[in-house]
Order: sequence, then structure tokens, then C-alpha cells
Amino acid sequence: TCHRPHGGSDGGMLRQVEGGVCLSCHDSGAGAMSAAHDGIPLNGDRCTECHASHGQADQHASLRLAAHPTTRDGNCNACHEEASTALKAGDAGSTCRSCHESVPGEDLANTHMGVGEDMCLECHNPHAGPAAPVLRDVPRVTCTECHTDLSELRAGHAPVLAGQCLDCHSGHGSDEESLLVAAPGRELCETCHEDKAAAIDEAEVPHAPAEMCDTCHDGHGTGIARLLKARQDQLCAECHQELIDEISIGTPHAPVAMGACSSCHDPHGSEHEKLLLQKGGDNCLSCHKNHVPDAIGEVKHEPVEWKLCLSCHDPHSSRHGSLLKAPAEEVCLGCHASAMRDLEAAEVAHRPVAEGQCLQCHLPHGGTNLAMLRRPPQQVCLTCHQDIHDEASRQDTVHAPVTRGDCLKCHEGHQSNLPHLERKAPPELCADCHPLTTSLFREKHLGLAGTDMDCLSCHDKHGGKGRGMLLPEVHVPFNNGDCSQCHDLEEEK
Repeated sequence: TCHRPHGGSDGGMLRQVEGGVCLSCHDSGAGAMSAAHDGIPLNGDRCTECHASHGQADQHASLRLAAHPTTRDGNCNACHEEASTALKAGDAGSTCRSCHESVPGEDLANTHMGVGEDMCLECHNPHAGPAAPVLRDVPRVTCTECHTDLSELRAGHAPVLAGQCLDCHSGHGSDEESLLVAAPGRELCETCHEDKAAAIDEAEVPHAPAEMCDTCHDGHGTGIARLLKARQDQLCAECHQELIDEISIGTPHAPVAMGACSSCHDPHGSEHEKLLLQKGGDNCLSCHKNHVPDAIGEVKHEPVEWKLCLSCHDPHSSRHGSLLKAPAEEVCLGCHASAMRDLEAAEVAHRPVAEGQCLQCHLPHGGTNLAMLRRPPQQVCLTCHQDIHDEASRQDTVHAPVTRGDCLKCHEGHQSNLPHLERKAPPELCADCHPLTTSLFREKHLGLAGTDMDCLSCHDKHGGKGRGMLLPEVHVPFNNGDCSQCHDLEEEK
């Protein structure tokens, strides 16, 4: 009836110009039509200024949602000369002032442009409109006719995207800047964000800028999440420049590199120091779940078990691997200073220990092996000493601790006063497993006590010839069991 089904030359695919469409059904000269419009001549040009073209169920005669009272009552003569479109007061501003002698807000510190000049029709329709208070169009359209910078905003504050400009701004005047309905910052924002305001009040560690929302947030939107004025790290740097300088000289933590400060910190307030989202290590473990104590293994490093991640790591940036606060050796010695004292007092140091390569043998967080070793002791030792194991394996008999991989049965892991990091000097070391007083020992050693013997002068400590693990080159009298050629056995007994 009104539209062409396939297309047309007029807007909305109308069959003819707007007025012609309306008057094709509604006779402007009919008595009812004329009476409803106080006899004002109608040509159909401005029908949709007052009437919704498709209907509005809650308004008589399909009047638009927001109708001026005179329009709603059909009292055209309140503003117009009788049976004429001419205004009684001569111009629109004066006509409006004949009823609206004072406009709310016009006496305040800041007024909307045009209010003092009675430019009412720049924003308002004199008869009816799609939004209160009788606006020419919905606020988003009406306001952006002047505020064009907001017309293309795609990611912004919910009221802005919904076109609810008047939720925050006064249309006529305000004592606040930008015609805000309340003081900028918390007073204005908490009218909607009551939960956030309550959380700030309850926080044991409040963030000072949280009272001034517009320090970080833009009321309309910037295209950045949470209405932020800039990337999080750039905003934080305005107060925390020392952290930015520190980060720039090292390798940053991934959230820091992404500028995601709120991954760890609550920007408004927190129950924990430094505005952390969770207490200490719990904050770290929310991402680093593979280091949760239950996932580490049976043997746990105490700082891990107690969630003291920051005792070893810097949360922002580091010039050392794994965000360590210092080189691994220095970090370890922060708690294990006694190990360095023992090392300095010893005559022989294990090379990785002397070079500060603690993590060459040990895991920093824990694991399944004794002393947090990376692997079982033999496997750790064999990463450097494979040649010793291979040589022993080629012998007739391999020493039982070597077979079991129990290197630490005889050797110290860090330091010793003996040449090969032995725990004790023979024969005391050997006597831990091979008692020197048994009849079998006496029988094998021609009745000698053995307490002053050098076991390694005859036996190989890892593996050797025959059941006795003898050294490969044996003195002929010894090989024949004829010690008397050289020794006075009676005297030695």
C-alpha cells in the first residue's frame, strides 16, 4: 500500500513522496482531519514529524513516543495562529519561552550551546519525536549531529553505544564540566557501578586513582577494553615509571610484555599487598599450574611448598633466565650460604658446584628424586662421567654401588677433602660395607687386620679383575698369593 516491493526512487521504497503516501488514504480536507489539526492546512509534508509511520500502540493516532502536550491534546492554537502554520510569537524560540520561561540548568555554570540563544529546535521537535523530551531523534543521533567524533564509535561505554547520552549529561546545563549530571569520577560513575564502588571501599589496599575514574577511563570509549585511555602498561607508567625503566633492561614477564598489568594486579583495590589479585604465590600459580606444590612431586623445595615464588623470581622482568632475581648461584646461596662456606673450607670442589651451576644437577622447584636431583643419582652423574661407568662395565666384576647407580654411597656431591670427592679415605670408607674384622676378610688378606691398608692399591673402586675387583696389572708374587717374598707376615700381624 505504501511501499514498492522491489524498489523505488523515494526513501524507504515509497510509492510516492511521503506526503502523497499519507494523503492517498487520509483526506486532509475531511472534517475529522481538519478538526484534529485545529483547521491548520495540511499538505502531507510533515506527517511523520508527529506520527509514527508504522504505528505506536500506546499513543493515540500513532503519535510518536514523545509528544509535546499541545500535540497530544490537539491544541495547535497554543502555539499557532488560528487555522495557520504561523507562530503566535513570531519565532520558535519566543514561542517556546511563552511556556518555558526558564529552562532547567540555564542558570548553572555551564550551559549547552544554543540554550541561551533559544535555539530549541536544534535538538527538539516542536510536535513529537522518537525520544523524550521531544527530541528530533534518539539522543545518539541528535547528539552526534554536533559531536561527530562519537558517531563512529564501535567499542565504547554501554550507555554511549545504546545512545543514552542523557544518563550522564544534562541537555541544558550543569555546574560540572561537559554538562555532566554529577561530579566527574566516582560520584558520577557509581550511579551505575555501585558494586565497583563498594569493592573499592572495602579494599584493605585501595588504589588511589580509583577515586578518580577518569584518570584511567574515558567516559565514551577508546576502542580499548574497559574504556581505558591507553594500554594498561602505558597508564600504569604515568605513576610507576621506575618499573618501566626496570623492565626495559631485561626480559619481561609475558603479562608485562603484553601490557596486561591487571592479569596480576587489581587496578581498583585489593585485600593483598601491591594490589595483587591473590596472595603472593597463589597469584603466580593461577597461571603456572605445573608448579603447584601437588604437581611438583614428592620432594619439594621449601619456597615452592610455601608458595614463596617471589623469594627467587622477579614478577616483572629480569636479566637472568626464568625471571630470577640474580644469577642462579646467587639465588641459591641466598638460603644455602652454608654450602658456600663448606665449599671454601674444602680441598676439592665438584666442578659444577665451584662454577655455581647448581641447576646442572638439581631441579629448582622439586621432583621425585633425593635432594631434588634432575634424575636418579647415577643418571645425573653419568651426564658428565659416562666414561667411568663404561670402563667399569667392561670389567669382570662391577662394584655393587656402581651397578645400583648409588654414586653418593662413596662420593660427596659438592665438596670433599679427598682427591675424588670420597666421603672417607680407605680403608674407613670401604669398611662401611666390608667389615675389616670378619673371618672372611682375614682369610682373604692372609690374617692381616686391614685397618692401615690402602685398599685402592690392590682393588679398583668401580670394577676390576676377578671377584676381588683387582687392578688389571697385578704384581706376580701378589697374583700367586705369595706375600712373604716382600712382607714379614708375622711381624705385620
